[in-house]
Amino acid sequence: MENYEQFLKRTGEFEQPVFTLPNEYFSVNPALRYKVDIFNKFRPFFGDTVIFELSEKDRTQIGGFVDALYKEAGDCFAERLRNDNLHITLHDLSNSNNVSEIGEDMFRNEIIMLKYVRSGKLLKNTIRFESNYLLNMVGVSMVLALKPKTREDYEKLISLYGIVDCVRALPYPLTPHITLGYFKYEGFSADKCERLCRIVNRLNKTKLDIEVTTDELYYEKFTDMNNYYKIYPLT
Repeated sequence: MENYEQFLKRTGEFEQPVFTLPNEYFSVNPALRYKVDIFNKFRPFFGDTVIFELSEKDRTQIGGFVDALYKEAGDCFAERLRNDNLHITLHDLSNSNNVSEIGEDMFRNEIIMLKYVRSGKLLKNTIRFESNYLLNMVGVSMVLALKPKTREDYEKLISLYGIVDCVRALPYPLTPHITLGYFKYEGFSADKCERLCRIVNRLNKTKLDIEVTTDELYYEKFTDMNNYYKIYPLT
């Protein structure tokens, strides 16, 4: 696992105050098509994950960012995410368009995760974040990157991440974020790139403080990117 300095150095390389896109047609990552269909509606996409639910106050704040993106550059995005589904992902587990491919994995994840919950290893804590910058997440979505406020906040976060990583390890490090919207299936033109950059750079001037507690940490399952279901709390 990264220490705090390594985390800041890595994320600082791509979380930048000025958002730019090439002055050309924006082609999305083909992986987007697992989640969004040709009509820019969410496709069936199944899986399980561990997430922090957001407070009503924070959902309202973040919803304001989503409002602005869709008002100024809505033709860059697929179906809108509902405000009540805005969340911070701690650790993804399994996912697929075909639920039968991951049914056994999800059953295993649910049982092992529940053992950790019952063991008492997941201690109650509060973690404070500050918003960093909006960024293009691998050509799939627009996200609001988050930074733990202090080394102590980071260490609490990475400790929780490490526990879930024992259930199903991920091949990439943690980049805390809130997904604001998924890009259009077919991508979008250079003039739309320009409009998107303008609104993102305006939003990047606004900083938010977000606080979560382990009381808001849940093992959840989903059937598409707009439908998540709480299975059980982790503390």
